[in-house]
Amino acid sequence: MLFLADHEQQLIAAAGFQEEDEDEDEDDEEEDKEPLTPGQIKMKAAYQMLLGTALVAFVADPMVCVLTMGSVAKATSAVPSGI
Repeated sequence: MLFLADHEQQLIAAAGFQEEDEDEDEDDEEEDKEPLTPGQIKMKAAYQMLLGTALVAFVADPMVCVLTMGSVAKATSAVPSGI
């Protein structure tokens, strides 16, 4: 309750509302994890790069087809583009 005035904090306390500290829970979770070894870091990096490459390849090929079809349609259009 950093930005509340004293009387506002008193009203909230009287109403029975309490602010939950989520930051403390997150800190506890981070401390429980063991640090990654260099081999684990390399495997995680390779996995993420492979996943990113697959995602780009999956999206890029259909996008190229859409853009190509659009440019072909404009080039072969019977409607003059200068009108």
